[in-house]
Amino acid sequence: MKTQRHNESKEFDCEFEERSWLWLVFRKVYRTGCAHLLDVYTLEGWAYQEHTRWVSVQQTTACTYTYNGCNGGWPYDAYTKAVIARGGEDSAADYPYIIPQAGTCKFGTGHADKPVVNIKSYANVARGQLTTALTTGPPSVCVAAEAWQTYTGGVLKTCAGDVDHCVQAVGIGGSASGAPYYIVRNSWGTSWGIKGYIYLDATVQSGDICHIQEYITHPTE
Repeated sequence: MKTQRHNESKEFDCEFEERSWLWLVFRKVYRTGCAHLLDVYTLEGWAYQEHTRWVSVQQTTACTYTYNGCNGGWPYDAYTKAVIARGGEDSAADYPYIIPQAGTCKFGTGHADKPVVNIKSYANVARGQLTTALTTGPPSVCVAAEAWQTYTGGVLKTCAGDVDHCVQAVGIGGSASGAPYYIVRNSWGTSWGIKGYIYLDATVQSGDICHIQEYITHPTE
């Protein structure tokens, strides 16, 4: 998959969203907590570097919290409660997404039936180290997304508000004639933004636009 580009003469080359193995943004807006969908995105990104796997959104939605997963949450809870504690994560085919059942984990308190990927733990990346984190895999980031509601394209240069949304950073774009920007994968469907992505100016607010540098995590094997 390849998103639209403002300038194909790139100065930066750290873009997981242009790798041949990258998954698609969900084509519909799911009523799941962003942290849970983000956890799936990140696990797929890391697992896909070793082998092709599409993992279960339903498992992370239903098996992280005792509520139905639609009230938000944090990526580290999804890593620890829905994946590590379950002995891994089932594939999307074996545990498909069915929103009416999102409030009940089909494993009860037990392990996943047919896990296709597992992780040992997760890492918290130091504040300000997003660019470094992107050299090893696409991490999860939590951001202030109030300004995203009206985003339709281009590079976002202002972003107010508090952290209220979790997404996935997939790369850095830019060219010799333009400022660098973070390429971020959202979970609001491909009709939003630039085919489901948003570009955030990496030079404003000391590189911490939308608080993107403050809550960075990724799974570890």
